[in-house]
Amino acid sequence: MKVFLTGGSGFIGSFVLKYLLEESHQVFALSRSGKLHPSTDLKSPFLEVIKGDLLQKESYENALSSCDAVIHIAGKISTAMKDAEMLENANVVSTKNLWQSCEQYKIKKIVYLASIFAHGWAENQVPIEENAIYDDRIYELPMPYFKAKRRAELLSWEYVGKHQLPIIFAYPGYCIGPEDYYLSSMRVVKQFLKNEIPAYVNGGMSFIDVRDAARGLVACLNKGVVGEKYLLSNFNLSWKEFFELLSEVTRKPAPLFILPPGLASFTAKLLESIWEDSPISEGDIALLSHHWYYDSSKARRELGLQKRPLEESLREGIDWMKANRLLD
Repeated sequence: MKVFLTGGSGFIGSFVLKYLLEESHQVFALSRSGKLHPSTDLKSPFLEVIKGDLLQKESYENALSSCDAVIHIAGKISTAMKDAEMLENANVVSTKNLWQSCEQYKIKKIVYLASIFAHGWAENQVPIEENAIYDDRIYELPMPYFKAKRRAELLSWEYVGKHQLPIIFAYPGYCIGPEDYYLSSMRVVKQFLKNEIPAYVNGGMSFIDVRDAARGLVACLNKGVVGEKYLLSNFNLSWKEFFELLSEVTRKPAPLFILPPGLASFTAKLLESIWEDSPISEGDIALLSHHWYYDSSKARRELGLQKRPLEESLREGIDWMKANRLLD
């Protein structure tokens, strides 16, 4: 199958690209810089790198026109209010451009990496399933990323309904594991190892090994049903439980102090007003102060989603960071 891949240079996307090549798919990987993830086998006869930008359709449509399928992973993440316009362009405008092109060239199957956070947080810590009604309370949070990803997803459902675009929706949880060169997700582990997390807030997250998430995305391409949603996550842990697990893996003490959400939010807002590149934002606190718990039973049942132990993911991720001197 000829597959057009966006976001192949990122943490999840690099593993998706690797697994597509293992299955001998012909992959056209879009990259704004023309470069891919350092781990990618650029000599593969099944890979062609396309230098282009989703905001400029003419830069990629020639490659897209010859493809059977699309996996759309590319997007931007930021918790800062000042990045609202950038997030809108990277997550909404670019996605609309791509869907217009997919419709024009009659792409047969599309896997879209949507934000798991668009479903909202778990009430009473009860994990959310795919059929849950979208929680509009995320619009109240001081985090434009949530709003941009929700708009992008609603736009995508519109293309499914009105334009019959064959989209499958995939929602990976918080990814942990090796080869995170840019520390997009493993930064919190590095901060823990550097004793930079003296306290935490009362919230939680849904975690998954990055390799299991990537396999899940490829399984969506191979087995997924058009118009269906698949939550790709495996472990729902409070931050207290997560740091205790990190402590067991690393033999370093877990943070002991819990910050009240109001105090944490006030402090973050104050820091943002003082420093343009504040180490923590009000959006970070909004994210960390809720329990983002999800139920991936459907993905395990229909896609064969794997469940690697989180201890293994953390240990291998830390060993990889040490080997690549990212903890110096």
